[in-house]
Amino acid sequence: MASFNKIDNNFARDTLIVTIGNCLTSFFSGFVIFGMLGAMAKITGQSVEDLTDSGPGLVFMSYPSAIALFPGKQFWAVLFFLMLITLAWDSQAVLVEAVVAGIIDYWPKLKQYRIYVLSSVCTIAFLIGLIITAPGGMIWFNVLGDYSANHGFILVVVIFVIGVYTVYGTVTTKMDMSIKNFTKNTFDEHTKLMLKKLPFYHRYYYWPMLYVITPVLLLFIFIYTMVSWERASMGVGYFDDQFPLGNETYIFQNAPYAFCIIVDFLPLTVVVFMAIYAVNVFT
Repeated sequence: MASFNKIDNNFARDTLIVTIGNCLTSFFSGFVIFGMLGAMAKITGQSVEDLTDSGPGLVFMSYPSAIALFPGKQFWAVLFFLMLITLAWDSQAVLVEAVVAGIIDYWPKLKQYRIYVLSSVCTIAFLIGLIITAPGGMIWFNVLGDYSANHGFILVVVIFVIGVYTVYGTVTTKMDMSIKNFTKNTFDEHTKLMLKKLPFYHRYYYWPMLYVITPVLLLFIFIYTMVSWERASMGVGYFDDQFPLGNETYIFQNAPYAFCIIVDFLPLTVVVFMAIYAVNVFT
């Protein structure tokens, strides 16, 4: 994260490494996932799309069922669930550290109380997460998983991307005034300050990506998902007759469906509150 990097860290290189690594990992995972589902589909005589739903049913029912067919299935089952645990630990560490670093960066005086900030964030997250362990926890899990980073989050990212080049640089802070050797508080000038010089591909890659390609693609995804909007539902487990639930889908009733919509567009409140805060502080 930026909070732990030196000011002259080559963030452009790190960005390319992370994004390329992420894409290659997802590409490789696709072979593993659909290869296993294809094998299960052939064994059960079902099509892949009817075999299982995404989410917990895929991880805790379909995968173990497929692993049970492997030679030495106990060994592979242990490896599989150890992988799930390490993935969970890794994800939690990054998410918690992002929140804690943001709080300490905004209120530097809290740096000496970091352990208390970290403990408070973990405790609050733990208490909120208890609702997932309740009898209706699976519904909460699907609502948060499917709608917490959906349409509203996409719009927030679009606003952020556009704001980097249109709003960034209109306000000069005291910290910026203390930095020498730059003339304008702009994204380009700060990039040059950190990297000593702009990458040769900056004008031909970053500008089109920030101004055109990324906003257009995100807006296309937003419009497509809005057009294909369906009532909130939740697949139940592994779709096979050997399980008592069988091929079932739970359709959300009006109250939880309304809550899904609220959660979906809740990230936009951050933009509204920050806009009000910026107007009050900088005007």
